[in-house]
Amino acid sequence: MRSARLLAFLVAFALVAATPHLGRSIAMASASTGSLASSQETVNAPLNDNDDPCDSGNPRKQKKCHYNQPNGLDDNDNADSLPPSLTVTVSNADPEEDDTITLILHAWGTEITEVWWWVPDERDDNGNDNEEFVNVAHVQSCDGQDDCWRMAELTPRHKGVFKIHVKARDSQGRESGELVTEVRVHDD
Repeated sequence: MRSARLLAFLVAFALVAATPHLGRSIAMASASTGSLASSQETVNAPLNDNDDPCDSGNPRKQKKCHYNQPNGLDDNDNADSLPPSLTVTVSNADPEEDDTITLILHAWGTEITEVWWWVPDERDDNGNDNEEFVNVAHVQSCDGQDDCWRMAELTPRHKGVFKIHVKARDSQGRESGELVTEVRVHDD
């Protein structure tokens, strides 16, 4: 019984002791300058010039203003700044000796000036280092076209494997990546 009275006394003392602090925080929280009407007008007023995220120097805030507009990054409108693209195909990658094959180069981009191909002198034991098209750069003009197709005919005379390397260049001097295709020549 004594402990119950002591507990009741402590609870009552705690409530009385806490009351002045609660009163102070409530008084401070409700302290405001201005009337209720003026605070409602402020809530519904347009943004202040300093609060406009579009005028901010912060890119995150500016993104909210221009989220649906192109920014020139990662879109297809910047094709003028890309190097040329290129593909290479051969009519027959497994010809027999003395068969003529057609090499087809397709370059596209902005103002392609030339495409070229070459077969390096690899000097393997197959004899292809003696072919007439080996170790010579074969350049073909594209005359500033945006879509350039060029062909060349090759007639390998010896059995073996050779690799054809191709590249393209545009009017600004940018080059495509180097592509390589392999041809395996068989004997009759």
